[in-house]
Amino acid sequence: MKRKCFSFALLCVAFVTLFASCGQKDQRFPGYKKTSDGLYYRFYNQNKANALPEKTNFLKMSVLCYLDDSLYYDWAETQGIIHLQLAEPRFKGDLHTAVAMMREGDSASFYIKADSIASIYYSQDPVAVGLKADDYFRYEIKMLEVKTAEEFQAEIDQMKVDMQNESKEALAAYIADNNIDVTPTESGIYIIPISNGKGRCPEQGEKVDVNYEVYLLDGTKVGSSYDQNEKFSFVLGEGYAIPGWEEVLPMMHQGDKVRAIIPYEMAYGEHNMGNVKPYSNLVYDIELLNIMTKDEQLRQAEREMKDLKAKSEKDFAQYVKENKIVNHTESGLYYNFEVDNEGTTPTVGSTARVKFEAKIMGGNELGSSDKLGEYYDIVYGQGTVLKGLEEGIGLMSAGDKARFVLPYNLAYGENPYGLIPAYSNLIFDVVMLDILSPEDANQSRVERAHQEFDKYLTDNKIKSKKRDSGLVYVCNKKGSGECPTAGQTVTVHYTGKLMDGRVFDSSVERGEPIDFVLGEGRVIKGWDEGVALMKKGEKATLVIPFDMAYGSRQTGPIPPYSNLVFDIEIIDIK
Repeated sequence: MKRKCFSFALLCVAFVTLFASCGQKDQRFPGYKKTSDGLYYRFYNQNKANALPEKTNFLKMSVLCYLDDSLYYDWAETQGIIHLQLAEPRFKGDLHTAVAMMREGDSASFYIKADSIASIYYSQDPVAVGLKADDYFRYEIKMLEVKTAEEFQAEIDQMKVDMQNESKEALAAYIADNNIDVTPTESGIYIIPISNGKGRCPEQGEKVDVNYEVYLLDGTKVGSSYDQNEKFSFVLGEGYAIPGWEEVLPMMHQGDKVRAIIPYEMAYGEHNMGNVKPYSNLVYDIELLNIMTKDEQLRQAEREMKDLKAKSEKDFAQYVKENKIVNHTESGLYYNFEVDNEGTTPTVGSTARVKFEAKIMGGNELGSSDKLGEYYDIVYGQGTVLKGLEEGIGLMSAGDKARFVLPYNLAYGENPYGLIPAYSNLIFDVVMLDILSPEDANQSRVERAHQEFDKYLTDNKIKSKKRDSGLVYVCNKKGSGECPTAGQTVTVHYTGKLMDGRVFDSSVERGEPIDFVLGEGRVIKGWDEGVALMKKGEKATLVIPFDMAYGSRQTGPIPPYSNLVFDIEIIDIK
């Protein structure tokens, strides 16, 4: 397998039959045509006698992916074969649109924007994974089979039954060939004593330390704590180990060593765990080294946290001393100004417009404002950022540049936060770009939202005119009948996206459309106006300005002043 930068998921991905009419040749990629959605395509073979795939069909395809004529990804672990189900595209001219154009037996080539694949499919920064704005992936695809969802599920079900039967037969043969005459447990585990210990058996909630080796039935070793030079520890009953271990360990005495032959149902079942394939029976040699009571676990945790706190405080003191950072506030925030201007500082309710970079002291980068846009706005005095960062920003004037060293108690405290460990001291490098009054900040955000809206229309070559409200309506597939009127119930499927392509909600992914009464304010204004323009069966894109969406409010994953893009299909009107 050949890979570069980011990995492609090997799970079933949903695709759809919706695509723009195929059209004209394009000079960028000679020999290729281009759809109105920006998809470049070239067919080597077309079996027009076969039907195009329908929504919910499963596709079996051979796929290769190239970048600049170099193999980028070849799906080697599945011999180049992937299975995909048709659903809605993630962006215009994407891979979903491409495969929806192919019939069983077709082979074709497609050029698709690489940065869109990276950011929208895999939520990755294209630049960070080595992609340029003008890069295109070339996909070479052969459509091997098109099956209905029912046919595909029946095939999967039969395959599972066959693998289960093979696994049971293999286990029975292993028991017979090795003359194992112990009686299995009710769940089918064979436990063979190797050596006896003198301690007690562990109970639920207690922590056990074990050494182990694990083999497949053919003798292939697939894991070992000895090879890792580290014992394995877990708490019984908390789901940290396979079901077979949860059954075997409470039957062992401290110091015991046993061989446990565990059927696939009590191991990893149908899951693929790297070198342990689905439906694998496993042979474990397990030695129970130690048992720790709940009280002992609690005391150990308290000691570890005490040691971690002491280390954090020592590291902080050493850092500020070595870096000669002597300025500090009463709360314990240390800081150093590289640029210190005379000027006003933020007041409660004003907006500090900053750029910043952040990292864990002695550890990883946390992030920067560059990943959030040109700048980051903080409404001062509202407690929306870390206590230490807000205190530091309160010391700054426009044009200042400073480093703030936050002790753990002014950051995330004694508890871990995401990937940030407990008792982490943080370092922020901050540039104060401007300090805005509430009125100026609001006007700035409105202007920024309008600029983003217009840029989106330009970048996506949307030629539909803005309506008086600012809404932009793009018809992708015409419907039939009359448009809905106020008071009627409309059933729709939809996918909602921010303007950077991130999906924040989708009835399509949930597999369940929604109903609402038009014109009663039960949905955002952009929906009430846009859906009223559609007919039954119609598919459209609504580009909705922030003031017709959620305005200046933060709503779940939707930031304030967010323009939104909705792909909507009207299922029914009543």
